[in-house]
Amino acid sequence: MFSREVGTIPSKELYKFFDREGNTLVLRPDFTPSVSRACATYFSPDKEPVSLCYTGNTFINNTSYRGHLKETTQMGVERIGDESADADAELLAMTVECLLAAGLTEFQVSVGQVDYFKSLLKEAELGPEAEERLRVLISQKNSFGVEEFVEEQKLKDSMQKAFIEIPQMFGSEEVLKKARSLTNNACALEAVSRLEEIYEIMKNYGYEKYISFDFGMLSKYQYYTGIIFQAYTYGTGEPMIKGGRYNGLMKHFGKPAASIGFALEVDNLLLALSSQKLISEKEEKPEVIEYEPQNRTEAIKEAQKLRAEQMCGITFEKGGQISMRYLTVALTKGRLANKTMEMFEKAGITCEEMKDKDSRKLIFTNEELKMKFFLAKGPDVPTYVEYGAADIGIVGKDTILEEGRKLYEVMDLGFGKCKMCVCGPESAREVLENNQLIRVATKYPNIAKDYFFNRKHQTVDLIKLNGSIELAPIVGLSEVIVDIVETGSTLKENGLKVLEEVCPLSARMVVNQVSMKMENERIRKLIEDLRRVLQEEM
Repeated sequence: MFSREVGTIPSKELYKFFDREGNTLVLRPDFTPSVSRACATYFSPDKEPVSLCYTGNTFINNTSYRGHLKETTQMGVERIGDESADADAELLAMTVECLLAAGLTEFQVSVGQVDYFKSLLKEAELGPEAEERLRVLISQKNSFGVEEFVEEQKLKDSMQKAFIEIPQMFGSEEVLKKARSLTNNACALEAVSRLEEIYEIMKNYGYEKYISFDFGMLSKYQYYTGIIFQAYTYGTGEPMIKGGRYNGLMKHFGKPAASIGFALEVDNLLLALSSQKLISEKEEKPEVIEYEPQNRTEAIKEAQKLRAEQMCGITFEKGGQISMRYLTVALTKGRLANKTMEMFEKAGITCEEMKDKDSRKLIFTNEELKMKFFLAKGPDVPTYVEYGAADIGIVGKDTILEEGRKLYEVMDLGFGKCKMCVCGPESAREVLENNQLIRVATKYPNIAKDYFFNRKHQTVDLIKLNGSIELAPIVGLSEVIVDIVETGSTLKENGLKVLEEVCPLSARMVVNQVSMKMENERIRKLIEDLRRVLQEEM
């Protein structure tokens, strides 16, 4: 059921077992295919719409030590057999009502439309690998990466402009007008019209203030066919609710039917409530009712009343305040931090506390701008950003690639330029060109693995080192190395040279996914101010 054709979770992330007959058994990673199959078995959505809800646990084998739960609790709703915009709006309204009922007041439901992107892809006639590369870049909000990519593909100017704009097409209702202006593609325009219709219905619910749009929201799940949406709030680095339309999934179970649904991540919701201090820690003492036999009826009614009032085991404090009001910036220690603050100052952003070299403070504050800054080691910066401890991070591209964290890469700051390269003696060039089995020493095993395995399709033996990488080919530990090259002087002095270039590197600004939604205006203004500084320096 959880296959490539259905388009759910990658095989490597599944928990798989084998029974005595050799059949593969899988722990459920996603409820949607399971609910769809159950609906096809027991109902007839082709005759009348079916609404189902569920609660249960899912299991995904994420990478260890990254702070992600491998078992999570989900609550969800599916509406099957209804293709209307009213159904889309109803599920969005239910999303809003769930979060309001939980006690949240500050949140955003970000709505995308995958058919808009798919229509442009079809028109562009890109290959599968190019499509996936473009999807990843847009999902990361990496506008400059998209720009470089579409120029390489030699697309027509109007198509290039549309793809470059998509990563930044998020915000309020005016985004829909922007989307219309970028294309004449009939299918793409139909997708925009659908969003406009849904938004008008949401106004009838009175929930339009909770709705924003994001045309760069592109799910890794291939079964989504129309709108997709995610709900964000402060206190968690990931969405609390994910959902969307999947009109093509039911056909895999023999009963084609339009469908839409969402899943609420209970663990993420509780984390957000806790961080926003909306969960009361006080314990409620049970009420004990004593009664005489002749008063049994009154006692039972009173007990029923108390049970009805205390059905929810979680209580919420009135007037709970959101603690996250500062924009927090994580800076990579050393030259990157110094260059960043120089650039920030040109944009009118200062922090006098950081200029005190004798200070032992860990967090520096600008009260006027409501901004906080702290210094961290490079590999830790993406981690702080992913989990919302920092809204913004400044870090090298090499660290972003190596760490592989879930965040938005929004800007190339233009300094700290260098290259990731394959280096070694001239004698190693032949084995590289012939794709022979070789040993590769590096501080960046993930980058090296991606380059050799996925781009060159060459099998290599990777050796992780932490010190002087240049030493490895000299003493015979490896044939080549993968490392950062700035001037190349160290290589030259040791009889080594650049044999292949992996990718260019520089300092980048990364943003937490939730922060980009919740603090959209402030962060976009910061990005615009920094871009102005870069343009002035060119």
